[in-house]
Amino acid sequence: MTGLVSTARNNVGCSRRYFLGLSLALGAELGFGASAFARNDNTEKPEIRPSNPNHKSNNLEQTLQNHILGLSTSGKIGLDERVAVSVYDLKSQKTLAAINEEIPMQTGSMSKPDIILVYFYKVERGDLSYDDSIRRHMEIMIAESKNVPTNWIMYLAGGPNEVQRILKEKFGYIFHQTEINDYIPLDPKERKEAKAKGLDVPDGKSFYSNLASAGDYKRFLQMIWQSKLPYSSELLKMMQFPKKRKNKRILGAENIPNGTKVYNKTGTHAFLNGDMGIVEALGQDGNTYPYVIAVIVEKEINIPNSELTQKRGELQRSHVIAGISRIVYGHMKMLYGLK
Repeated sequence: MTGLVSTARNNVGCSRRYFLGLSLALGAELGFGASAFARNDNTEKPEIRPSNPNHKSNNLEQTLQNHILGLSTSGKIGLDERVAVSVYDLKSQKTLAAINEEIPMQTGSMSKPDIILVYFYKVERGDLSYDDSIRRHMEIMIAESKNVPTNWIMYLAGGPNEVQRILKEKFGYIFHQTEINDYIPLDPKERKEAKAKGLDVPDGKSFYSNLASAGDYKRFLQMIWQSKLPYSSELLKMMQFPKKRKNKRILGAENIPNGTKVYNKTGTHAFLNGDMGIVEALGQDGNTYPYVIAVIVEKEINIPNSELTQKRGELQRSHVIAGISRIVYGHMKMLYGLK
């Protein structure tokens, strides 16, 4: 063990994926989950149970660790990619899996509900208004993942710096690693769309500057489900709003029955695929057994990528997320006798 750790420390040129595999392997040998290697933050409010620094792998977490290592070995997860997973059982109020969950990663469109949260916070304070037009912009942000309404709502909320300030000052017990640093870059078609709608929408400089962790998404979804955030019910409705494109990630798991309620937001760009949501699973006894699942698959952004390679990578990462979702649902089915 000591020689293995020393070799890893000295090999400063190896990829981040190597360190993920090493930490997972060490965790499995020592009996700890990957979260044991992450920072423990005790700033959470009582409604959310703080991470246990001595958290040990349970059956689900160990299964997911082995699954991820197998995908890495087979090349389905690249050497320049890393995976974060967070699973929380809302029925038992227990964390079921925490793999790299406190490591900040790129957000893609998964940050859009955070922006809406800040807007609703200001509505609740009386600083902004909420009407049918604003609601429609927000629905398009979530259901169609459009960037023009996203930048418009962020602008109305005060811009990236103000959004970040509110998230940290008012909701820091949720957003430990989240950083909203920029608007989303708009392509020529989107700028034309904004102009046609008469919206003076700011433009972003980089797709890769906004960050969050799987643990942040977990805590955010917990609080929404508990109705502890401004306009929680509205946010849930938007996240369940019928998506324009079929969700191939959380709902890509073939064992999740049709009609299962899922409240989620995906994120995608050339170097990221992610999904975070609440699955309201239905038991054979007629009761519901909701759980939170957040999965991020991130690629090194400094690796050159052709358009074809990007598309293949995005599809492969979506399959990785669907496979993890399948394992999680199977575990919940075993626990609660789900349909």
